[in-house]
Amino acid sequence: MALVGAACGSPDHELAWSVRRGQVGEFAIRDGDVVTIGERLTVYEAATGHPRRHAALPADLADVTRGQLGPGAMIAGDAIVFGWYDFAAETGTIFCFDFGTLQPRWRWQIPWPWRQRTLRPTVAVIASGEHVYATATGKDGDNLFAFRLADGRLLWSRSVETFPTESALALTGDRLIVRSQLWARTRDWHEQLDAIALADGRRLWRTWLIGEAKHHTGGPLIDGGHLYTTTRAGADRGYLYVVRLSDGRTLRDEIETAGAPFAKRADTLYLGGAPALAWDARTRRALWRAPIDGDAHPSMIAGGALDDAHARVFTGDSQRFVYVLAADSGALRDRIRLDHYPRFELLRPLKALYGSYGARRLEVHRGALFVGTVDGSLFVYRPL
Repeated sequence: MALVGAACGSPDHELAWSVRRGQVGEFAIRDGDVVTIGERLTVYEAATGHPRRHAALPADLADVTRGQLGPGAMIAGDAIVFGWYDFAAETGTIFCFDFGTLQPRWRWQIPWPWRQRTLRPTVAVIASGEHVYATATGKDGDNLFAFRLADGRLLWSRSVETFPTESALALTGDRLIVRSQLWARTRDWHEQLDAIALADGRRLWRTWLIGEAKHHTGGPLIDGGHLYTTTRAGADRGYLYVVRLSDGRTLRDEIETAGAPFAKRADTLYLGGAPALAWDARTRRALWRAPIDGDAHPSMIAGGALDDAHARVFTGDSQRFVYVLAADSGALRDRIRLDHYPRFELLRPLKALYGSYGARRLEVHRGALFVGTVDGSLFVYRPL
């Protein structure tokens, strides 16, 4: 059930509504609707949090002790698609539900053992038009799949040779962008981006990325025929990559953050992390950096979101805060504290497992800020 209003949070933002108690493993927004995935599949009215309809799921998919929801859950046409890996059954599943009725349409199961204990296996999905594409994180052999959205018919499958990372897929034109990593037993981490033809799964180009992408669960930023992404190269530095989508030609710059790019306005890129960073893509230099006061450099940072209409940038840490920054200077305007809201953690294992109440995913939609939290809640804020 959605809860409306609260007396805590921040002086400049009010809580419009929320869903708590570990019920939101993932969420998707389209127009006036919000879909949450957890113990149930539920559609809410985005403006008010009024529940419109719900349906049971085969398990509590928000319980991270049972399995792992993949990135990319979305409303695609008249369908809802998402992926999940069941730890006990060692099977990944792609689910497709009818958006209007929430009746199951089809599911596709992909069994593979959890051998790579350095990552949590899952299934990332993305849909466009009549097709759904999926990657199986941590699976040997074929780990990239294309399905028909209407009935789940498998169109093609292939291996990208290394394990896809736990990050969202991206579609651009006639190609799918897949990020993967060779899990070597050395400190010489590297990743790769593959451009895959949608029609038949052929690889069109590949480029290499030095470093690793911790907590890059969102997809790469695509703008103006280029892809922007980062890797982590140390505790407080990383690399920014600009990849030309037509042929994979790649430029690299060293930056003072390991956060992922989440928005671009004109020539300015906005990157999450500690510190958050604004980068001039034309001159290839930093415009501002916004270190976090107080609990410096928390262990995980949500990517971020841009409120272009009000020239604000949102980033968040995994413990307690969402930070509201001025888009032109990086100045801290406000902090929204998430850990003051009761979560009823005695009823769910998520809080005990993570010990964190902070932000996992941020999204701005129709002037409201949607915050998905580490402990499986969803908070929706509006500016005062």
